[in-house]
Amino acid sequence: METRSAEKWFEEAEERRYYEDDFETAIDLYTNAINLCPNNAVYFTNRAFCHIKIGNWQKAVDDSRRAIELDNTSAEAHSILGEALLEKTEHVEAVRELKEAVNLERANGGTGEFYEWKYIRELLLKAKFYEWKYAHELRSWELQHLHKVCVLALTEMHSREASQKGGHTEAAEAQCLQQQLDSLERVFSEAAKADKQTEVPDYFRCPISYSVLRDPVITPSGHTYEREEILRHLGKVSDKKKRKKYHEKNHFDPITQEPLDPSQLVPNLAIKEAVEAFIEKHAWAYGELGMDISLTWPGFG
Repeated sequence: METRSAEKWFEEAEERRYYEDDFETAIDLYTNAINLCPNNAVYFTNRAFCHIKIGNWQKAVDDSRRAIELDNTSAEAHSILGEALLEKTEHVEAVRELKEAVNLERANGGTGEFYEWKYIRELLLKAKFYEWKYAHELRSWELQHLHKVCVLALTEMHSREASQKGGHTEAAEAQCLQQQLDSLERVFSEAAKADKQTEVPDYFRCPISYSVLRDPVITPSGHTYEREEILRHLGKVSDKKKRKKYHEKNHFDPITQEPLDPSQLVPNLAIKEAVEAFIEKHAWAYGELGMDISLTWPGFG
């Protein structure tokens, strides 16, 4: 019977993972390779990836942590760990791991083959969104709870004082209580405003869809659009008058009505960087990107 090397098991696992999406079989094959060569970080990293694909979050955490122990410079291992922790709603640690993955990818010029640079960046923004969401909902819950406690304490205090002083002071105590409750409402209202979301600036939104720009391109006329939206517009023009006017290409800028060809679209890197900076500073804005932000959310109560 042929004795297979760790490398052979690894190669077969890679084939199952890459070409067949057979992640469960790939996990078994990676395990065979690991049993023969337990100090290879790549084996653990790739098995962790398969666990991610089939939703085995804790096993993905365990394997990626082991990979990092063996090679702490692996952006792939840190990003897989961050994604698994995010799915486990361990947001603070997920942000830390994904930041490390971003830093490592940036040091490598953003050319990682296992996890794309863009994907890692989006995972980080998603993790920061949930970190913000958790903190925001916790603050809201604490504020509401404190408000109830304060109202109850004031009401009981004035009720006790009214009963001690006699019935002739009941009206005065009620008026004093109402004044203090009104003051309390103002204080808590201002506290809630401090944690309120702002608005995404209009210049960060596509004029066609009004969605937040993710892949902005600029036209010769100086207007910026979401690439997918402007390309869809250029491909769906059917107005006969515009077709007659621009019969050569049948393309025009939707704002200026000037002739426009897809080849004239140029990435607007300045706006792209500005949007990313805004979202990093205001993590709640990630929810405005129209992306999948679904996770199991325990909430408070």
